Amino acid sequence: MSDDLNFRKIFAPTGELRAVINLGNAVLAKAGAKNKGPTGVTVDLAKKFALQLDVPLKLISVQKAGDAVNAVATAKADIGFFAVDPERAALISFTQPYVVIQGA
Repeated sequence: MSDDLNFRKIFAPTGELRAVINLGNAVLAKAGAKNKGPTGVTVDLAKKFALQLDVPLKLISVQKAGDAVNAVATAKADIGFFAVDPERAALISFTQPYVVIQGA
């Protein structure tokens, strides 16, 4: 089996990439205009990843980070975009960061 098929099987087991998008952080994503999907860096990253996997993309919008983590933890979504947090790490796995932001 090629690496591409392995990645598809891991990241898009249903045949589509289900990406949860947290609309509660306007720096990363915003709700789209009427009849439009969400926009933002996490939406762009999800689109690019689905394109690389050569699978359709399904965006799942939520209002809170906790809901996004829960969607991945319960296999309702395949990927999400989260701050690395020890509590979250008990529920989900993390890749290397796609961005590093200092907050206070």
